Amino acid sequence: FEECGNGWLGGGLRNRNSTVAVVASVFARNNAVRGAAIHSASGTVAIVGCLVVDNANPVTDPSRLADAMGGAISGYYANVSVSHCTVVNNTGSRYGAGIYAIGGDVAVANSVVWGNRSVEGGDTDNVFDAGYGTFAVTHTLAGRSAPYP
Repeated sequence: FEECGNGWLGGGLRNRNSTVAVVASVFARNNAVRGAAIHSASGTVAIVGCLVVDNANPVTDPSRLADAMGGAISGYYANVSVSHCTVVNNTGSRYGAGIYAIGGDVAVANSVVWGNRSVEGGDTDNVFDAGYGTFAVTHTLAGRSAPYP
């Protein structure tokens, strides 16, 4: 899934109300307002052994900035699991440049989420949980956000 984009949800992959497994895949240089690489709404997505790199949600219109979440992966009242993945160098306009979730159950395990960056910066760069569900991160290296360009 490289250099894809649909403008709004899930530039590389969009899931809604379905169960999807993505295994040993690369998501690179995709773009969308939410989930530039992968977006799941009210469904289940398992991401295993994947590289998620250089994806972006470059929103410059101030009226749409509030919608720009999840530079790489976003979950909206969805069950999302990320396992044995590398999520690096993704850019978000607001929160969760690496992984963003609101609602649903999210589990990140045995992965690297590193060097992602957003306009908001700080702790929201790599992994951001907006609440209304469970969010578990185990045996994962997350941090070292790069400055926003």
